[in-house]
Formats: sequence, C-alpha cells, structure tokens
Amino acid sequence: MLCKVHWVFKQGTEEWAKFLKSKFNSKSGDPIRYHKPSTILKGIKIGVVLLKPHIGWLIGNGT
Repeated sequence: MLCKVHWVFKQGTEEWAKFLKSKFNSKSGDPIRYHKPSTILKGIKIGVVLLKPHIGWLIGNGT
C-alpha cells in the first residue's frame, strides 16, 4: 500500500498528491530540507525505500 501511495504521489495526478507536493516540496520541486511533522510524509518516504530499487527501464527489441 505504501508503494502505491508513493507512486501516486510521484506521478502527481491526484488532487491529494498535488496538495502534498505543494506542502512538502519547494517551489523548484525539490523536497524541503526542514522538518514538518507529518505521518503521511513518513509513510511516503517508506514507500520510496521499498519501491525505488524496483523502478527502472527494461529495454528490448520489441519481441
């Protein structure tokens, strides 16, 4: 579930994801460097740790 939450947050298509991005990212889109207490952000960060090693490109010849 945390991986799905992170994926939707990363894509930024849902309204709640847009809201959280504006709350926890700077205007340039980088994550904020100071502490804002949030249980939601903590869960998204756990999703990053779980999901990041499994995201990548598979390149093939189309067959």
